[in-house]
Amino acid sequence: VLFAVVWNASVWGPTFALLARRWAELPDAPHPALAFVYVIAATLPHLALEAGAYLLAGFSGVLLSRGIARHRWNSPKFSAIPRSVFAMLVLGLILMALGALWEAKVAPVLVKILT
Repeated sequence: VLFAVVWNASVWGPTFALLARRWAELPDAPHPALAFVYVIAATLPHLALEAGAYLLAGFSGVLLSRGIARHRWNSPKFSAIPRSVFAMLVLGLILMALGALWEAKVAPVLVKILT
């Protein structure tokens, strides 16, 4: 999970720079602080949804590995762990899908409106 977060951050840094530079080159360029607000408005929902998905995936892995290490397979405590892990993974997939939808459909429209 950490690798995915770091790699993702390495993609978002240049994206922020590219968007800010694109807005700065416009004939009626907004103030740099306003350009920053535009960038955040277009990308923050996607970032929040994706971060939530990454956190849920990481937490589900930790929960499963701790459950395996601490409980017997046939114990009542362990039987609840796979259900919780599954629920966390499904919620994470939903968040990731919503983030992808935002990135593919909503953010480009928002960028066009703001520029």
